[in-house]
Amino acid sequence: MMASRSASSIVATNKKTFGETTLCRIQAKGEKKMTRVIITAQVEDSANWENGFRTHGGLFKDMTVTAMHFTATDENEVAIHFEVDNADKYFELMEAPVTAEAMAFDGVKRETVKIFVLDKVFDL
Repeated sequence: MMASRSASSIVATNKKTFGETTLCRIQAKGEKKMTRVIITAQVEDSANWENGFRTHGGLFKDMTVTAMHFTATDENEVAIHFEVDNADKYFELMEAPVTAEAMAFDGVKRETVKIFVLDKVFDL
């Protein structure tokens, strides 16, 4: 459940650029900083991708991922939503050889990877 945010409850805004990706983090009073990231990609085989993906729990913990949701289609497309405590560490490890190796093992077509940093909220 997302808390409602008023302009007066915002206590910090931080922008940082990683390559061509700009991160915007907004922290409300009493709220822990968290960055939400969505990654989409094409893979060689979605069933094999999921089996490999599920073996990388230690890497995701090192990347400060606290929660994730994902889907894989029959057309070999995947989408993953990450909740990340430390965006700097997350993107540092996204560029690391260990992540490239994990993606290759899983059959990710690196040239199709798209990264979206969620920086807007629509409270209902």
